Amino acid sequence: GIYINLDDLFKVIKEQINLVDRQIQTFSFFDQYQKLTEDLSKDSTEFIWFQLFNYILSTLSRDQQAKQQMIQICKDYYHGNRKEIELIHQFEQNYRSKDALLWYSKRSFIYKLINKALRTKDIHLLYKLRFFIRDLSENLQREHEKILLSNETTLN
Repeated sequence: GIYINLDDLFKVIKEQINLVDRQIQTFSFFDQYQKLTEDLSKDSTEFIWFQLFNYILSTLSRDQQAKQQMIQICKDYYHGNRKEIELIHQFEQNYRSKDALLWYSKRSFIYKLINKALRTKDIHLLYKLRFFIRDLSENLQREHEKILLSNETTLN
């Protein structure tokens, strides 16, 4: 459906994740050699959750308001941390979409916040970081395509 209110969208996403989680809980894998049971439902649910999140993210607009909202969240979170605040200001002044992997690999404010939000599945924080996450996802897709082309060329 089309949602105007973000809380309604978040509620529907959570309901869908819970539904998938309940449906997948019945699948298990028994390792006869080690006599261990590995529950695949958690991994499957996380995979589906990530795919759904990535799809929704790709449909959202990427605009200056989203960038400013993300920067404000970062400033609020790192208030009092001069090193991170300085990096946030550099990001605000110099960031370009094509540099998303570089910024993420610095393991600074943006890396820490995104990983925290992903670990905790904090949909509200992930939404507020959408400006950067979308760029990061697109950069990763481009790099993946380059690797595939490179491997294809190498094999020929």
